Amino acid sequence: MTRSANADPYEPYLHRRLLAQGQALVADLRGPAPPADTVLPRLLDLMIHTQVKALGDAAGAVLAAALRPGGGAGIRAQVLTAIAAGVPLWRFRALSADPAIQGALLARLADPDPHVRTAAIKALAAAVALPAVRRALQAGLGDPRPHVRSTAALALAPALADPAVYEAVVALRQDPKSGVQRAGRRALREAARTPRVYARLVAHLPRITPADLWYFADALAAGPPPVAVQRWVLAQLRDPARHIIWDGFPIVRTLAGRPEIRDRLLPYLGTGEAFTTQRAVWILGPHAADPVVRAALLAHAEDPVYWVRAAVVQMLAPHSADPAVQARLRRRCTDPQPGLRAAAVEALAPQARHPTVAAMLRPRLHDPDLAVQVAAVAALSAVEPGPALWAVLEPLIARRPNLSQEALAAVGPLAQDPAVRAYLGRLLADPEAAIRRAAARALSGAQPEAALREALGARCADPNAWVADAAYTTLVAWATREATG
Repeated sequence: MTRSANADPYEPYLHRRLLAQGQALVADLRGPAPPADTVLPRLLDLMIHTQVKALGDAAGAVLAAALRPGGGAGIRAQVLTAIAAGVPLWRFRALSADPAIQGALLARLADPDPHVRTAAIKALAAAVALPAVRRALQAGLGDPRPHVRSTAALALAPALADPAVYEAVVALRQDPKSGVQRAGRRALREAARTPRVYARLVAHLPRITPADLWYFADALAAGPPPVAVQRWVLAQLRDPARHIIWDGFPIVRTLAGRPEIRDRLLPYLGTGEAFTTQRAVWILGPHAADPVVRAALLAHAEDPVYWVRAAVVQMLAPHSADPAVQARLRRRCTDPQPGLRAAAVEALAPQARHPTVAAMLRPRLHDPDLAVQVAAVAALSAVEPGPALWAVLEPLIARRPNLSQEALAAVGPLAQDPAVRAYLGRLLADPEAAIRRAAARALSGAQPEAALREALGARCADPNAWVADAAYTTLVAWATREATG
């Protein structure tokens, strides 16, 4: 299938009707639209060529509905032609339930090119519930190429309730390639959200050795840990080698709010080893609503080691309304480490309406570190006059390539100013793709304007997929606000 001369064959219909009206593509096509024999080929062209994943998925959903049993013969033939012509197979993931298309994709699993095999696996992942597809993907776990094995493991995540698939994915912990091990671990974590797979994990506990902790810890943290898991973690915490706080980090962190486990973890804060202290801060930090944990963390807010102080600030940030926490964070606003000053400013942002906090943040607008200035603008944007903050932010945006993207991300409410919107509109045509993307995202909270809508519509066909996605997302956000009043 040849690509249309237009960069996006659906551009006029999509941008003027879909985005302007704020309707999803599928819903829009259920209303008045061109005849199906005209729309479906254009949707196929869109699904194959668009750089915006949301549009490709929406087009694929319409095509999948059209390929119902006994229908869509013409478009099915075009899809099969496109598959044979070498179009990236992952583009057809929404259509893999159709028997004819599924057969064509299964045949490509034997292709000599590993990239074709990988793309075929991605396309078939949506049909993994079917036994024939599941068996074919499980065979991919033995592929000689690591990236094919990794893709197969991730595709099989929804099928891990099958004992044979579960054992095959668990066996990937011994794969010689770390990337394949990580893919198996991720598949296990995603599958563990289902009760059947999580129950299988709990039954697997007696087989988990300290060397295997890293592989199962994420999955064990994916569900509400039963008493058996809690007892297992307590037993592991008695290990003087401390494997559990390193390799078992996710499940220990999940359970650290339990008093009996919390009390076993608190001594790790006082080991005198900076990395162990930092690890304990990260584990206990999410449970800082507990006064015992919060007091223990506050005791390390002045730690002589920078990265320990940074971990404490990060973990105490959600509790910045607490006067004791606030006092420590204000002191960190003058920390000798600029990264820690910026983190403290960001942590205090929710309290910027308090006069004492605002007074501490204002000097940071002129901090010697530019990142701290950006953080201060973002923190004060709800309480300070817009022009004063824009006077600080605009020069930072102009500094290439230093902080332009971070500064644009801090625009926030300032985008309500017409002058700021005009400036952002000009950046949509910037030669740097990263700046175009950041400008498109910064406009998402702005007041919609016809000129900006047109400029963002043009960016939906940007040669850079990230820019196109940001522009599309902003236009949809505008249309959604307009539709909901």
